[in-house]
Amino acid sequence: MNNLSSKVEINIYYIKSKFNLLVSNLCKLLIKKKLKTLINLKDQKEKEELDNFLWTFEKSSFLPHKIIEDDVFEPNNILLFHGDYGKLDKYKRFQNLIVSPNVKIKKFMIFKKFLIFSNIEMIKNLNKERQELEKISRKVSFFQEHEELKWRVIN
Repeated sequence: MNNLSSKVEINIYYIKSKFNLLVSNLCKLLIKKKLKTLINLKDQKEKEELDNFLWTFEKSSFLPHKIIEDDVFEPNNILLFHGDYGKLDKYKRFQNLIVSPNVKIKKFMIFKKFLIFSNIEMIKNLNKERQELEKISRKVSFFQEHEELKWRVIN
């Protein structure tokens, strides 16, 4: 295990709720904590849908964010993109990478913390996934959404 992988934290979330709703709630916390976060989406369509959702999901507020193709200035803490995150080395100052259930991660590099969302149906692969991820990182956690936006740790 190399030094980078041993410092990587991987959290897998098996979800029932819509990904957009989960991300919006998570982004509120990340913004309060001033944590720089990239959100990896499957394609242009998924990126545009989340972008629109984050600007409009609450009538009285919005979640400030940018898409990666926009001009990005230092105060922007949430960035949306699609494609290979491995090509985003210039964004390594971002601590977190949130991964859509529609994206498959092949390597864990550049970022310190991965928040990977997977549909609840994929929980059947938990033991295999755990074994593979524990080879990569010392800190791997699994969570299951048992009620809307309520989580329990899976041991």
